[in-house]
Amino acid sequence: MFLGDLREALREVIEAIGRVNRQNDTLIRQSLSYIDRTLKLVAGEDAASTVYTLNGEVKCPTGQIVLNRTV
Repeated sequence: MFLGDLREALREVIEAIGRVNRQNDTLIRQSLSYIDRTLKLVAGEDAASTVYTLNGEVKCPTGQIVLNRTV
């Protein structure tokens, strides 16, 4: 009987760890998505109104910050 109780307790702990693991996965994915979105906004990549001038400069009438990048 003792081994059966121990096995059941271990099963419950493993299930709890699995739930926490799934919750952490969700939180990490949400955080990474938020960071990605923030970086895109800061870089001006997500602005529909961003306009490139003839000399390749970026005008951003929305007032968003645009990073100077060279490719």
